[in-house]
Amino acid sequence: MNFNNISISISNKKYSNIYVATIFILYFFAGLSIVKDFGLSIDEPFHRTNGYYWYLNIVKKFSSDYELINLLKNKLENMHWAKEMANGQYLQYGVFFDVLSTAIEEFLRIDKTRDAFIVKHSLTFIIFFISSIFFYNIILERFKNKQFSILITFFYVTSPRIFAESFYNCKDIVFMSFCVYSLYFCLKSLDKIKVINIVFFALFAALATDIRIMGILLFCMYLIFLIINSLEEKYYLRKNYKFFLILFFLYPLFVFLFWPYLWDDPVQNFIFAFKSFSNYGWGAHVLYLGEFVKSNNLPWHYIPVWVIVSSPVIFLIFFFIGFLKTFTLFFNNFINTSETNNLWSDINEKKDFFVIFFFLMPVILVVLLNSTLYGGWRHVYFIYPCFIYLIGIG
Repeated sequence: MNFNNISISISNKKYSNIYVATIFILYFFAGLSIVKDFGLSIDEPFHRTNGYYWYLNIVKKFSSDYELINLLKNKLENMHWAKEMANGQYLQYGVFFDVLSTAIEEFLRIDKTRDAFIVKHSLTFIIFFISSIFFYNIILERFKNKQFSILITFFYVTSPRIFAESFYNCKDIVFMSFCVYSLYFCLKSLDKIKVINIVFFALFAALATDIRIMGILLFCMYLIFLIINSLEEKYYLRKNYKFFLILFFLYPLFVFLFWPYLWDDPVQNFIFAFKSFSNYGWGAHVLYLGEFVKSNNLPWHYIPVWVIVSSPVIFLIFFFIGFLKTFTLFFNNFINTSETNNLWSDINEKKDFFVIFFFLMPVILVVLLNSTLYGGWRHVYFIYPCFIYLIGIG
């Protein structure tokens, strides 16, 4: 045994960890240093109102501090959209991040509206920053190379549109970040199913759903892959049925616990929210390819075109290589599937197939449901991590 080689490998591992940590620390402080340079997005006043409306409802349900309740009421009454929400409008919106922001705002005793939005922008960036760490680990576990994983993570955080909105898009970027957290534990459990991976997947998938209803897609796709696994591997279901039961119990429980709108009538309110957001009734026009088009009657190519025109060319080149390679492999495996040939030959293929279908399914659903879209492709930003993952394959 050569002990010198062992000591060298340990030293390299130590310094590579310091190198990776240094890059993330520099990125974190660079981001915090420019948080104040961004203005408001159009949705932010509503989401602040949304946060205060439900925070007040939670305080009223669990506290008898009338002084605090009156203080929150007075704050809420002076906000945009407060009257509409008091009349029962817009209650179906996801609230987890909005309530969290409100709780932090109240804890810090912030009085100025400008400071409140700066805090929310900081929180938005921090959540995106944490997602970059999760994404780095997704890539590292797939490709087993730290330098390469840092490069692909660099792509993840520096796409111009995503980088800018990671400071002020408190809906789509935050939802995307929670999808990354969920995806990390999902891919880990596809590799080796464990209780801890199932619990964290159920938690983060539920929180994603409590931000935007499309989070349910993660849960559904994970179930589909577990079912396929049961068909591929003999006795898989018999050996792992307890994990199915844990997932079926925890996911709806977490969705319910962190979404106050569901507390009064979980089933009916969830169905209403799902129907409401599957085809949102916003009938204005959007500028697309030089023409004004109805937002609820967009052509099928709206999302692909927006992704192409707002992504760096180098990203697109490697994405198309990765996409074609992965899809071709899946197609060949699918048509050759038999009792002796599985749909995937190893864990990397299984992960790649999950990622490519999580990338494709939202786009297909948007086309089939003729969903209302506006503001570019921000409503499907949650497929962006899959886009970058496929760049890694390319």
